[in-house]
Amino acid sequence: MLRNCREMTKLISESLERKLTWRERLELWFHASMCGMCKVFRKNAMTLRRMMQTLNAQSLQSQELSAKDANESTTTETLSPSAKVQILKAVKKIEQPNADDEYNSD
Repeated sequence: MLRNCREMTKLISESLERKLTWRERLELWFHASMCGMCKVFRKNAMTLRRMMQTLNAQSLQSQELSAKDANESTTTETLSPSAKVQILKAVKKIEQPNADDEYNSD
């Protein structure tokens, strides 16, 4: 029994997830040899699968690199004593308004 295009596209999608039987492969080959639309669908489905696999591999590689970087950065960065003093002076200056400031002339 010959399958129609709807059944073939379903079979093409299934072929990306599981190994087809020899009969299914034969039916698919025969149908695609006569149907340009199903041939294009199969080609596009396979291309999309390869692209998703590549994207997944890149994502995993990126995650592994991030984890490696997190593990390697064991040093804790702190401010130098002089930087702490400068920040403290700046904060105190902000907290103590200038008496000549026009906003404080009550």
